[in-house]
Amino acid sequence: MVQADKRGGVAFRYDDNQPLAKWRAMAEVFDKYGYPMSLALIATGDNAFNAETLAFLKEEAAKGHELMDHTPAHSAFFFSCPDAQKYTNEPWVDHIRGNKVYCKYKMREDAPPSIRHITFKAKVQGNHIDLPDEVKKFYWPGSNHVIINGKAYILMGRSENEFILEDFWSEPIDMGDLGEVECQTANKSFDFYAELGALKEMARLVQEHRKKLGLPPATAWIQPGSRVAIVQADNVRDAYAEFGYVSAATYQNSAALTFCEPNPERCAYAMMWGQINLERTPSLEELKKAVADAVATHRVLIASSHIRTNAFPNGLDGYVRLHDELLKWCKEKGVMVKTQSEWARLLYFTKTDPQENVFPLLTVDLNEDGNPDGFERIEGVTCANGTFSRQGRGKLFQTLPLGGVEHGKNTLKLDIEGGKPCVNIYFWNRGRKLGMETIKGTEGFFEVPQETVTVVIELINEQEAPMTFRGGSLHQ
Repeated sequence: MVQADKRGGVAFRYDDNQPLAKWRAMAEVFDKYGYPMSLALIATGDNAFNAETLAFLKEEAAKGHELMDHTPAHSAFFFSCPDAQKYTNEPWVDHIRGNKVYCKYKMREDAPPSIRHITFKAKVQGNHIDLPDEVKKFYWPGSNHVIINGKAYILMGRSENEFILEDFWSEPIDMGDLGEVECQTANKSFDFYAELGALKEMARLVQEHRKKLGLPPATAWIQPGSRVAIVQADNVRDAYAEFGYVSAATYQNSAALTFCEPNPERCAYAMMWGQINLERTPSLEELKKAVADAVATHRVLIASSHIRTNAFPNGLDGYVRLHDELLKWCKEKGVMVKTQSEWARLLYFTKTDPQENVFPLLTVDLNEDGNPDGFERIEGVTCANGTFSRQGRGKLFQTLPLGGVEHGKNTLKLDIEGGKPCVNIYFWNRGRKLGMETIKGTEGFFEVPQETVTVVIELINEQEAPMTFRGGSLHQ
């Protein structure tokens, strides 16, 4: 197996079918710098793209841009098909209406403890439901479902005191006068599971459609966002891997997008975007810092966008200009920009070198803000000429969360002059601290727990004497 170095980088993902003018504008700026972008397409029908758009997609795919699968109809639970009736007897079909196939769902039983399920009684009439106050205060727009008589419905708030129901697939309903019935809350993100047969059929339809149009097969699946329930990484992997998909973006327990993550087979299908949002008019300097720190800490950022440009001065021109400036900087600094599938293969299906030093270099400051990439700014610490120095007792440095740290026994060496060093090493699995170890002195060994995703290292000077730090190494 080929070994990969653990450099981080960035991917740029753009969701939904966009006007060709927008796609062309984005392609021009990416092609200018020789970088790929990733487009998430919604399509299976013969008329999904006109001739001009199809020719564009073929041309861009040939250049290395990725055409991802955003499902046939922007949902994991339904799709449209001109001969939908042929699915009538499929065990995974709930019902068919016109050319739309509505797929069955199952209830999961592995929601995290933080997801509350409240049982209550409510009056249901037509599509209205009278929620008790205890449920109203837990209502969160866009995430709540309710189970009534064994079926799941989408719960929507029209106002503080008015709530209505849609069916599971976000279609209008009239439930008649049920009177007061027993209900239970459900969470769209954690409580539902798509039938594998349905997901596999959607994968087959997409790949068949790509072949018919002369487009490359999809290798990445992107979870659509809507009021309809969403699926988890294991659900997607179990259905899509056999069709050549190596990556997916799912919301729940999403991957940290770093090397040496535990359970890489799952992480490859949990590569959700949003580490930087390109629609909230971020400044160029904010984007540079985020990317620079990701590179230094062996992490990948997936930039998110639907190419909504209203907030930008000059609209699309301003949006493209920001990309041009950022991509120019990436090119000048040697930042790796890859498609989501390329990053999936590199992060989760490629062997790493356990001897590679993953400690951030004090001499690297890609965004030129005066602070070495991958480190927090510490008050009272002077950073100059590739060193950190402090005149007395206190913290000398703290890394940002470091990815790429091998599990098991690791060696840490720090080049320190003066003072009395105390090194604290914290082990994290996303937002959960697993534990810590302390090294007294300039070098030592420590065990990285198997569940560890990232490591944070801090250096404390325990004496009043001045201390200078010149760099370090961390490897297995």
